[in-house]
Amino acid sequence: MLNFKKLPIFLFHFAFVLIIAGAAITRFVSFEGIMHIRVGQISNAITSYSTYLNINIIENDYKYEYSKPLEFNSLKNTDFSDELNFRGKKYTIKLKEYIPNAGESIIADSVNGYSIISFMYSDGNYTGNYYVKEGNIKNLSSTFIAFDNRKHNNMFSIIKTDTAYVFYSAYPVIICKWQTIKVEF
Repeated sequence: MLNFKKLPIFLFHFAFVLIIAGAAITRFVSFEGIMHIRVGQISNAITSYSTYLNINIIENDYKYEYSKPLEFNSLKNTDFSDELNFRGKKYTIKLKEYIPNAGESIIADSVNGYSIISFMYSDGNYTGNYYVKEGNIKNLSSTFIAFDNRKHNNMFSIIKTDTAYVFYSAYPVIICKWQTIKVEF
C-alpha cells in the first residue's frame, strides 16, 4: 500500500493543501495595516486601515480609555450612540453629524479673530501639520500641546508674552529651522 516512489507526488500535492489552509487562516484571522520601519530602527506600532472612535477621559489621576471600531461613509446613514460609566458618572456619546473628508482650516477674521499656532509634529509613525487655538490643548497620540493654556504644565506649552512666544517642554525636542530659497530657471 505504501509506495515510496509516489512520496514526492504526495508531498507536492500536500504542499498545495498547506498553502490553501494558510491562506484561509490568514484571510479570517489577520487584519490590514501599515507598519513604518525606518532604516536601522525597530517598530512595534501598526496603523490600521480600520476607523476607530477613541475617547480618553482624564480626571485627576484616573484615566478611562474607550475604543470602538466604526465605519463612517456618506452613502449610508451612520447613527452612533453609546453610554460610558466612569467613576460613577454616566457619559452619553452620540454622533451629531458625519462630515466626509473633513479637515482643519484657518479662516481669517480680523474683528472676532484669535491667535492660532501652526506646527509640524512627528511621532515616528505619522507626520502632519496641526493647529492649536489660543487657550486650547491639542491631543496628538497621547502627547498634549497647549497654546497659552497655563492650567496644565505636564505637556508641551507655548506661552504668548508681550514680545515673543516661549516654548516649554519637559521632554527632549528637535527643532528644525527651515529656509525658503528662491530658484529661478
